[in-house]
Amino acid sequence: MKSKRMLAMPLAAALLAAGCASPGAGSTYTLGEIAGDWNLEVLDNRDVTGLKPRMRIDAAGSRVSGFDACGGLDGEIVVVQSRLQASRMNPTVACDGRAQAVRDAFRLVLGVGGRMLPVTREGKPLLVLEGAGHTLLFARP
Repeated sequence: MKSKRMLAMPLAAALLAAGCASPGAGSTYTLGEIAGDWNLEVLDNRDVTGLKPRMRIDAAGSRVSGFDACGGLDGEIVVVQSRLQASRMNPTVACDGRAQAVRDAFRLVLGVGGRMLPVTREGKPLLVLEGAGHTLLFARP
C-alpha cells in the first residue's frame, strides 16, 4: 500500500503535466455526468487518501455531501461555465494539522468554483478541480 501512496504524487503530476491522462469526451462535465461518489486522492501533488476525503454529487437534488477530512460536508452544487461550485455549505468542524489544510483547500475550491478538467486514467474518469491556488484530483471509488 505504501508504494501506491508514494506513486500518487508523481502520478498526479504526470497525468496533468506530461499528458499521461487523456482529455475526456467533452470540454467539461455536466452535473449529471459527475453524479455519484468521488474520492479525493491528490491535493496539490500530495497524496491525501489516508484522510479519506470524499464527496457525493446528487445531480437530481443539486446537492453535494461527503467528508472533508475533518467532518461532514453538505451543500448545494451547480456547474457554472465549466466550474463546479458549492454554496450554502454546512459549518466546518474544528481539526488540526494536515486534515485542516485538506479541509480548508477542499471547501475553498468548491466555494469559489473549481474549474473542472475532465481527464481519464486507464480509461476511467477522473475529476480535476483547479481554483484558489489549489489542484484537487478525484477518482471514483
